[in-house]
Amino acid sequence: MSKYEYIDSQKNDPSETNPVTKLCLWLAVSTSGFYHWLKRPQSATAARRDALAARIHRFFDDSDGTYGYRRIHADLAAAGTECSAELVRRIMRDENLIACQPRFSQFQKSLGIAKNILADRLRALVEQGILTQRSNDGGTRSHYLLTERGRDLFTILLGLRQWGERNAFGPGEQHSVLVENATGTPVPPLRPASTAGTELDAATTHVRKVNP
Repeated sequence: MSKYEYIDSQKNDPSETNPVTKLCLWLAVSTSGFYHWLKRPQSATAARRDALAARIHRFFDDSDGTYGYRRIHADLAAAGTECSAELVRRIMRDENLIACQPRFSQFQKSLGIAKNILADRLRALVEQGILTQRSNDGGTRSHYLLTERGRDLFTILLGLRQWGERNAFGPGEQHSVLVENATGTPVPPLRPASTAGTELDAATTHVRKVNP
């Protein structure tokens, strides 16, 4: 932050009682120079940053405030906006965009089911160790986090999703696709393989039963 930027931030702070002239004197800059800086046209760099910040806000709001900078960066890349993940992280920090974990209200909004049904399902997932429930500092809201056991379900859900993509749609019918955050490319088909690297299926595997 430059000296002029600091003065500008302080003069708009209600708790700051020192006039601009004193702030300029303390920072060894001229008052006329500060006001000349205020009137300058916006630089191309600043304009690009503001446009990027607006896009970041849109993706963050669309996620109900749950996306961190890596997910936002992936969405920007998929939309054709080129920037570094570090720049996204800095802008989100400057804009005070702090990702949170899903709350009950967010689950209900995205799933569209009755509160009592959602409460029963979330309670069951917590009891089975799939999710853990945590309250905020004030104890007024709870959010839910996947446990290690819950994260282990990813491979199962991926297999079911890819089966559906192959079998539940007609030829040429459009559907959502699971993609990698970093590249935006579709996740490759899940194929079990042997220790030798050959593909396995029902015909090449069997269950070894436990001896009584």
